[in-house]
This record gives sequence, C-alpha cells and structure tokens, in this order.
Amino acid sequence: MQSQEEADELSRIIRDYYARKLENELDNLWQSGTLNQQKLDDLRSQHLRTPYNYEK
Repeated sequence: MQSQEEADELSRIIRDYYARKLENELDNLWQSGTLNQQKLDDLRSQHLRTPYNYEK
C-alpha cells in the first residue's frame, strides 16, 4: 500500500511529464508557424463554452 506522500510524488511526476510534453508540442507549433500571437489573440476573444439547451 502506498503512503499519501508516495501518491503525491507520483502525481507530481505525472503532471510534470505531461507539462513537458505540452510545452514541447506548443514550441513545435510555434516554430512551424501553426501557432502565433495573432491566433492566440483570436482564441482569447472566442466564446468556446458548450451551450446548454434545456428542454421544458
């Protein structure tokens, strides 16, 4: 059985791993020109929440 400290450490390791993967992918997108400041600015102004349609 794992202690809480071991579980917390494993969680941190997994978070760090995926954070590095995400950072590397974002760097690749930026360097290839797929992602740039204009696209980030466009995303900032978009409303991306899912609309909820409640039937009555």
